Amino acid sequence: MADTRTPGGHPAGGSPRACNFCGKPRSAVACLVSGPTVAICDECVGLCNDIIAEEIDREDQRAAPKARALAPLRQALPVLESLGVPAGLLAELRDTLSAVEQSEPPSTAGAS
Repeated sequence: MADTRTPGGHPAGGSPRACNFCGKPRSAVACLVSGPTVAICDECVGLCNDIIAEEIDREDQRAAPKARALAPLRQALPVLESLGVPAGLLAELRDTLSAVEQSEPPSTAGAS
């Protein structure tokens, strides 16, 4: 009788034998998480978490210069309020600062 396997390499009706990412067998890893057609070991999940954390750190570093540049404007809001700047204008300034802080950094595509 033929050894029937699912697209992810699992024995038909059985549990996965190895991680589809690194190829390590179930016996060589602490945990093997399986889906309908693939499995991933705890070591590969850890590596994925590290990659995601690095990407988040890079995004935070890209956003940091913008936050530093806008800080003086944010700090000036109470001063402007104490000088009697109309509340509507202050609200518009706050909204604009928030929109700029949340916007994507300008694209560098095509820049030389």
